[in-house]
Amino acid sequence: MSLPCHVDTAFLPTIWDHLRKKGVSARYYYSDVSFLSMWGATYWSISASYERFLAAAAAGTLPSVAFVDPRSLGEAEGSANDDHPHADMRTGDAFLAATLH
Repeated sequence: MSLPCHVDTAFLPTIWDHLRKKGVSARYYYSDVSFLSMWGATYWSISASYERFLAAAAAGTLPSVAFVDPRSLGEAEGSANDDHPHADMRTGDAFLAATLH
């Protein structure tokens, strides 16, 4: 996974650092681009694909904290599945419904 050339690596502590210190199991699931890439390789060990989220949810093996990110590529064209402007809210709702169910 490579960082976009315009993003500087961040060094500020995050919720993930606090969870690790407390020994709380946690995983960040991404659909296309990992937001945690902004921290370089720091959080690669807790990052996984959305497909792995679905498998873990079906198997009942989700961590105590699971953060799920929708698809963000294609937002300018309206093909992302989040609720940000220019994405289609219907695809964002469908993503949320699939994630919850």
